[in-house]
Amino acid sequence: MQHALEDTHFDNLEEVRKFVDEWINFYRGGIDLLPERWEKIIEKKKL
Repeated sequence: MQHALEDTHFDNLEEVRKFVDEWINFYRGGIDLLPERWEKIIEKKKL
């Protein structure tokens, strides 16, 4: 997050909250896909 915040300025608390929510949601999408990806890898190794 440090790099994402570099040269970023917020005018109010709502802007900070929006930034943090968007930053977390960006990574959450990839994290949510991990179990499915792991299952695919396990299935391929069983072959």
